[in-house]
Amino acid sequence: MTNATFECTTGGRAPSRSASLYELAGLAGLAVRPFAAIAGFYRRRAMLSRLAELDDRMLCDIGLQRFDLQDAATLSSGEDATRFLRGRAIERRQNEARYISGTRHKAS
Repeated sequence: MTNATFECTTGGRAPSRSASLYELAGLAGLAVRPFAAIAGFYRRRAMLSRLAELDDRMLCDIGLQRFDLQDAATLSSGEDATRFLRGRAIERRQNEARYISGTRHKAS
């Protein structure tokens, strides 16, 4: 009876050992994922705290303003504050470049 069950469930061949290891690794990944997300959340909040300690001139050097940090602090836990701040800095640089290039064209 045991032999018939083995043939029925595996098609007559022995189960693959590597498949079992991949399944186990997948389960381990599922177990670790929530903890990694929580650690990432606290790491990003710590970064936000360090940025808040910078003076306004230093923030301006990296393309941010104080209210950008305040906006990032109000994001929900599922949103990435670092991605948000990077987007703000890029947007600000692009707007400044457009303004500067527009001014040069008018002066010519």
